Amino acid sequence: AEGKAIRMIGATQDITHRKEFLNEILRVQQNLDALINNTGDMIWSYNTRMELIVANHAYLDGYQGLTGVPIEEGMPILADVLPYHIIEQWKPLYERSLQGETFTAEQVYFQDSGNNEQYYMVSFSPMRNEREEVVGAACFARNISELRKAY
Repeated sequence: AEGKAIRMIGATQDITHRKEFLNEILRVQQNLDALINNTGDMIWSYNTRMELIVANHAYLDGYQGLTGVPIEEGMPILADVLPYHIIEQWKPLYERSLQGETFTAEQVYFQDSGNNEQYYMVSFSPMRNEREEVVGAACFARNISELRKAY
């Protein structure tokens, strides 16, 4: 009646298990980030709308070096900022992987007005959900220029 508190009601909940689970997810995420970013190979994945899901630093740097524009999660991997011939070169490969095919292809790029070819070995692996439906694909690209030129 005088406006003074005479008791307090409260509840507690043990969230130790939840915190441990979240810490484990964070640990796994950090390990995966370290794995994909500790290589010069390009690694990226995309969904069925051909939008970027995730990529390592090598892919992000390579994309920006080619286009002058950064790419981020959710953006189209075949954006209009790419040279037309690259879109035409990659679109059938992306579509093939989204049809469920796992394959490897050699890609060649020309720098300096047609000189200094850069060769890449690119692997495409469809990603599937629990119903075995293709929901995207993962790509791994390795620069094999020095090896290719040695032959």
